[in-house]
Amino acid sequence: MFDDPLVYATYDKDTVEIDPETGKKVVHKAGEWKVNDDGEYYTEKLNGRPLNNKTVVSVEDYVTSENSAINKYDFMDSDGLDKSATGTIVKNLVSVLPMLPLGIPYLQTAYSGLLVARELAKTLPMAYGMVTSLVSDEKPNNELMNTLAGFG
Repeated sequence: MFDDPLVYATYDKDTVEIDPETGKKVVHKAGEWKVNDDGEYYTEKLNGRPLNNKTVVSVEDYVTSENSAINKYDFMDSDGLDKSATGTIVKNLVSVLPMLPLGIPYLQTAYSGLLVARELAKTLPMAYGMVTSLVSDEKPNNELMNTLAGFG
């Protein structure tokens, strides 16, 4: 959860590979998703790279293992293609529940503060890039800001 953010593996730039079985050239475009030997998508650590053409894996997406029996009942899991209306409604209800007056002191304040911090984590790297591009011709690539955006 507090480790380097996970992203679905994609090619960072256009790449040409030779298929070991057929010997033919295979062209991969920047942003194309990578697959493992079994033909399945996989994740990798962000490692301070920019989030361009990347999809960040939410903590909610790996609460349960993909191959576990309980995963099909995990309504917070949204990393697959199959989405249910019930799961989406329950996920949204769970996300706003702490903001309701439940009688727990300071819960609403603390939860709202965490939501603001999360949005700032997404906004500050973008603002940094905008300000940096005004004073420099180089493309901004700050590992700390990229990681902060990944956590957001």
